[in-house]
Amino acid sequence: MRRARSWPLSALAALALGLLGCNAGSGVVRIMDGRAVEGPYIPPETYAAFLDGAIAEERGDLDRALDGYLRAARQDDEDPEIWTRIAAVSCRKDARGSAAAGALQKALSLDASYPGALAARAACAMSRGEDGRADAARAAEGRPMSDEIQTLLANAESRAGATDAARARLVALTLVHSGSQAAWEALAAFARSHGDVTAYARALSELARRGLWGADHTGAAAVALAGEGEIAAARTVAAALADAEHPMKADAAPLAARLAVDDAVVRGDVELARRRAVRTHLGLQEAAARALLLKDRGMAAALAAPVLAADPQALGARLVLAVAALDAGDGRALSGLLRGAPRASDVPVPAPAAIAFGVALSSVLPPADARAVLARVRREPVLAGDAVVVPGAVELAARGVLPDDDLPIDAAVELAARRAAAAPPLALREPAPQGLDARHRLLAQSLATSQSTRTAELLRRMGARPRDPMVAVARARIATAQAQRVETGLAERVLAMSPADPLVAATALDLARRAGDAAVEDRARAALLATAQTPAERALLH
Repeated sequence: MRRARSWPLSALAALALGLLGCNAGSGVVRIMDGRAVEGPYIPPETYAAFLDGAIAEERGDLDRALDGYLRAARQDDEDPEIWTRIAAVSCRKDARGSAAAGALQKALSLDASYPGALAARAACAMSRGEDGRADAARAAEGRPMSDEIQTLLANAESRAGATDAARARLVALTLVHSGSQAAWEALAAFARSHGDVTAYARALSELARRGLWGADHTGAAAVALAGEGEIAAARTVAAALADAEHPMKADAAPLAARLAVDDAVVRGDVELARRRAVRTHLGLQEAAARALLLKDRGMAAALAAPVLAADPQALGARLVLAVAALDAGDGRALSGLLRGAPRASDVPVPAPAAIAFGVALSSVLPPADARAVLARVRREPVLAGDAVVVPGAVELAARGVLPDDDLPIDAAVELAARRAAAAPPLALREPAPQGLDARHRLLAQSLATSQSTRTAELLRRMGARPRDPMVAVARARIATAQAQRVETGLAERVLAMSPADPLVAATALDLARRAGDAAVEDRARAALLATAQTPAERALLH
């Protein structure tokens, strides 16, 4: 009953061979490690008991699993695999109990080099917080093609601080077992726990591309990455999901579908953006507007023009082309687009198209007039967590063009930060409200008078040197609120992340003043002078 990777293959194959007429005294062929191995005949009753135990173990019923394995052992006490199973289940029930140790001793007395028993002993030791590397390494030598044992050894190495060796082992495992869900999941788990975003995104992408994870699971992982400020990695994972044989749909994974289209836009591949928008059912108007917000005016026009040609009532496409014409200074094209447009209140407009149109309006009209025009546009709501659209919505609210009530929860947190106001009460609730990702949660905590117990965990997860400007701003605000010394060079690093972001510029200006860094203070003031909209931002300039 020794097995390589999963009990159904070995146990059921051997049982079938037994039922086909193999009898006592003759050899029986079993499948082990993908190979046919001849061994002694084992009665069907033993297999039945073993199978009962294995099924119960798979379901998490440890008591029934142990009963099945013990019944199998009473009928055949010379099989190390049965005793290994008894040991593994006993260890899960009580890692320090004598039952596990006794079963392992029996298994290894039957075969001192049996990889399964060595791996079980290593796993049991690790569950007690002990070093299991030696046994795991011996098990891997005996069964080098086992993804389970190689993963166990990598975990043992990681726990012992040998993270480079663990990572190399898991990467090698994915090369050998490229179609193995367990191999990619092991790499993903390791990378996630060690903050290795590149390896984590690669593992998730392969799970998505190979259809090993469901769209909802992979999409949620991509969205979580984006919510921690790892936008590029999030787009990579979402792109793999959108390009898979059975892609996600925007109604089931709205943020992930948008991340996939954004990936194509950032790549500058208009055909890829079009294909992903269609495959995910996101729509070309949405894709065109996102390209506009991502500063690719040419792609925005290329995606929107065919839509408007096919449907003159497509107001979203018309607004995208109008903004593109305005940006290009093409007054004739702009006039033509505005003539004959459908009533704005009759046709729903994708949120990014409305926000891009609002930003364009606010650049040429007084806030009250821009607000009045935008109010007549029937627009879809801004989606919480949409890193492309939310900043534009916040900017419009800061200018007084978009009502505060139209903002999703994460945008409300950003606006509060720009106004130097307290975080919205909803944002500080436990658990976090729907739509509030990790980085906005951290920003909300930075606005609170006192941090919750989750603040330290959020800070740890985001890393000491964040790549995302919002995370850097939140960390800096929390540090100054706690009267911590301003780290040398922090103001300059924060400003360099996104000087055109008023929240970044304001934070860098405050940090520079606290540190007495006149050069950075001058640059931060200049950056804020060009972008300040709220009274709090203007007050910082004095």
